[in-house]
Amino acid sequence: MKKIFVVFLVVVLAGCSSTSTVPVKTIDGTYHIETSGLIDFNPHKTAINAANEHCASMSLETVLVKSEMVDYAMFTDYLCE
Repeated sequence: MKKIFVVFLVVVLAGCSSTSTVPVKTIDGTYHIETSGLIDFNPHKTAINAANEHCASMSLETVLVKSEMVDYAMFTDYLCE
């Protein structure tokens, strides 16, 4: 029973720390990244790093358009120029 509880706890905590740093291109030409989770202590830094990596992969610079924290989620919009 104790092992089942430990496995359950690990699964729950892993779900709380989920982060989606896959950029999604929006209709207005910007990219959007959402980072969230109770364990990510700096979701803004995580989002900016993901945006920088994405633009750098295309040999472009990141231009931050909007970054907003709502509850435990960071919503970041940016351009690659």
